Amino acid sequence: MTGVLAAAAAATIAGATSVAAIAEWTADAGTDVLAHLGIGATVPSLSTFHRILRTVDAHRFDLRVYTWIRLCFTTVDGRTVIACDGKTVRGAVDADGHRPHLLSAYDHTTGASVGQVDVHHKTNEITQLTELLDQFDLTGTVITLDALHTQRGTAEYIVGRGGHFVMCVKRNQPTLHSELKSLPWHEVPVFARETDAGRGRRITRTVKAGMPARCSTPQPDDEDRPPHSSASPSPADHDRYGWSNGPPPQAGGAPSRTSHPAHSGPCSRCASDHESTMPAASAVPARTAMSRSHTPPRHSRRPSRSGADVG
Repeated sequence: MTGVLAAAAAATIAGATSVAAIAEWTADAGTDVLAHLGIGATVPSLSTFHRILRTVDAHRFDLRVYTWIRLCFTTVDGRTVIACDGKTVRGAVDADGHRPHLLSAYDHTTGASVGQVDVHHKTNEITQLTELLDQFDLTGTVITLDALHTQRGTAEYIVGRGGHFVMCVKRNQPTLHSELKSLPWHEVPVFARETDAGRGRRITRTVKAGMPARCSTPQPDDEDRPPHSSASPSPADHDRYGWSNGPPPQAGGAPSRTSHPAHSGPCSRCASDHESTMPAASAVPARTAMSRSHTPPRHSRRPSRSGADVG
């Protein structure tokens, strides 16, 4: 059974979209490849693949594979960082003719999927996120999410389980997006910048961090929390920026763990750009707001998007 399942997985990765295609790929793989997959001299037939793949409990199989993968969890500055994202499965349909849509959790460093749940066509990713995260101990873990999951309930759930979150803010949260967009980003020092020239385009990600003035008032749970910066903001910072802006934060600062029911949507001090923090998510300081800019290649006619997505 191990060899048959390994061959099915390898064939699917190679592009097989049916049981017949899996059997054909296995028959053509060669003895050396099959030996690595755990298959001896006898090559599994089409009927063998049909019989075993119908017998295996997919959910239990998932859990066993993920239990093994999670033994190899990596950390960033001592923190486990998990990204959550949803994708529609290519080349598959369910009994009702719908293409399966999976919400998955990924290890930030390796990109390995460490958990997934099926998103039924009558529901959505937002309602399934808690089911996905129920599989993990979130204590001290950083969860990065795209703008779809920038929801008050999601923030409260993660914080309630002892985790941290990094959320991207777009126009699905219009009030929060407008507030962050209006901040004087041009006056805020650059915290980090990197340029990626892959996939036929050049993208520059710029990270800026600071604390909006309305979030500078200590919260009830702030008294017992160690300061996130070695220096306190000066009155001049408040006057100049209209918000608290101390020295550039140092790597290792803790992302926010606080959401405020009085605010509309997740607190602006907790928002950040999902994509730009992937290389070192744990370097995001407490009470941060971030922006990014994309620089298109020179041959592109699209205008640059400086700060188009605010987080």
